[in-house]
Amino acid sequence: YFTGKVFDKSVKLNTAMKVLLLCYIGNFVGAVLSALLFVYSGTFTEAVSTFGVHLVEAKLAKAPYIVLLQGIIANLVVNIAVILALNLKDDIAKIAAILFMVFTFAFFGSEHVIANFASFSVVGFATGFHGMHAVDIITNFIFSTIGNVIGGGILIGISYVWLNNGDYKYKD
Repeated sequence: YFTGKVFDKSVKLNTAMKVLLLCYIGNFVGAVLSALLFVYSGTFTEAVSTFGVHLVEAKLAKAPYIVLLQGIIANLVVNIAVILALNLKDDIAKIAAILFMVFTFAFFGSEHVIANFASFSVVGFATGFHGMHAVDIITNFIFSTIGNVIGGGILIGISYVWLNNGDYKYKD
């Protein structure tokens, strides 16, 4: 949304960046607090732990360029889910569309920084961050963030700016 609003000058770039930074920080804090609740409530069982640990190990072992490319894919898919939900009338159809699209990016292990905030925090609290290195976590966060910005903010955002440039407002 901010891509279009910055492009048509109804929102200043620095305002958009401030809001995005606050959302980023808020999502990080929320993910950490949710992870604490999830782990210390006993919800994080042995079966979930095994899967989660392997998932996080695989994510942290990826080369930065892979994280970047998968970050682009993840945010393309997430943004398509939002667009689908906005254009559907029925609430059940909206939920089904979002669940299907989010499942798609999660199933393939794509890199979405907000999802990684949560998964890394859950596994970290459950294992005492055993085998998780700060450099790998920060590298993943940086490259998945850049990929997410490219996928959603640039590829989807600029596409919609271009499609809606002029008198006719494009809508699927």
